[in-house]
Amino acid sequence: MEVIMSKLNDLIANYKAKYKRDSEIVELRNQGLTYQAIGDRYGLTRQAVFIICQRFKPDESVKEKKKFRLFGRG
Repeated sequence: MEVIMSKLNDLIANYKAKYKRDSEIVELRNQGLTYQAIGDRYGLTRQAVFIICQRFKPDESVKEKKKFRLFGRG
């Protein structure tokens, strides 16, 4: 049981660290830094930074997503 709790705590710590990093990346992007500049700072590709920024965007409603799919945009 102790081993499981230790692994769970490690997973939670890793998740929190990744979330903090991703939040910082989005903040830098909002400040106007390029994907490349942010990637260089964190050791990521510009594509990885782009994906992180896309994931942090506010989610549209399910209705909006369905509407866009009807018109071939999603």
